[in-house]
Amino acid sequence: MCTRFFRTFNDPHFRVVMVDWENYASALTAKFRQLYSRTPDSKALFEVYSAVKDDPVFKQTWDQLKVEELGEERLLLSVPNAGELYFVETFLKFLGNDDFIGVQLPGDEGTRKRFGEMVSD
Repeated sequence: MCTRFFRTFNDPHFRVVMVDWENYASALTAKFRQLYSRTPDSKALFEVYSAVKDDPVFKQTWDQLKVEELGEERLLLSVPNAGELYFVETFLKFLGNDDFIGVQLPGDEGTRKRFGEMVSD
């Protein structure tokens, strides 16, 4: 989750292709806040927090004290040469530690088809 969260705020390309980036970033911030509240001594989470804390969208959500449980998120990307791609993102927790991984899968048949075509080219 840390990598996805960091890239959401620090990858300018992601901001451009993500349709409704601000709402996604806000929801991810609320999930990050929930995770950070459970493991406040985490050096990794503190480093990520330090890297994004000055972003206005992050700051607004963080200051509102919003929290959300990890779960599914919908992502709509507008990608040059591919058009709109719709994904469902799910965060999975590893057993035995506090690590998470985000998995993005095509959310509709059109995205599956375009994604398959992109891989074939």
